[in-house]
Amino acid sequence: MFASHRRATARLLAVAAVSALALTACGDGESPAATSTAPGASASASDAKATPSAGGAEPARSADADGTAAPSAPADGTSKAPAGGGDSAAAPKPTEGAAPRWAGTKQFVQLEKAWTRDGRTYVSVRPARKEVDKRFDAWVIVPGEGPYTTVRLTKEARVLLTVQVRGDDGSGAGRGEAVPYSQTDFVTKLDQVDPKLRPGIGYDLSFDGQGDVVKLQSLYTA
Repeated sequence: MFASHRRATARLLAVAAVSALALTACGDGESPAATSTAPGASASASDAKATPSAGGAEPARSADADGTAAPSAPADGTSKAPAGGGDSAAAPKPTEGAAPRWAGTKQFVQLEKAWTRDGRTYVSVRPARKEVDKRFDAWVIVPGEGPYTTVRLTKEARVLLTVQVRGDDGSGAGRGEAVPYSQTDFVTKLDQVDPKLRPGIGYDLSFDGQGDVVKLQSLYTA
């Protein structure tokens, strides 16, 4: 009797164990489709992030930390300068004839050439030095160095010329006497002087407050 009872109990325990295993399997075994992403869907999402939009354009750039979008480079890869400014503006040209550093002064100069333009007379000059030659009661010119500067005569400027510039004009004036001439005649007279002799002739120039010449006088040189 006890042996029969033990066999019945063993069978019941075996059935209970099998039932418990079956229930455990059912509770843990969720469908793969419910817990994981299908391979095809995962691949599609990955491709969507890596593949550029149609037409080959790059994805839009994200905004900077301050909320402003970073500028994109031009399609041709070159940078464009901002409109206006820079070196494109024309630099102002110096005023011909202006000599602010000589304004209100008297200068001794060499004279390279003279010309008339728009009714005004211009001369190209360079500072020099003069020394007295006591043997001939005349001046000796010590030539200067450096470039010539263009200065302008006022319309009322006086021009006084000695014999080296005016030549033998038949006026009867002494060789070292400065004779007044018009600005037009002065340009003509200077043009007749040999260019090789011009550096040896000195001039006293008086400037007004604007840097224009109000008086030009040649000096008699030995």
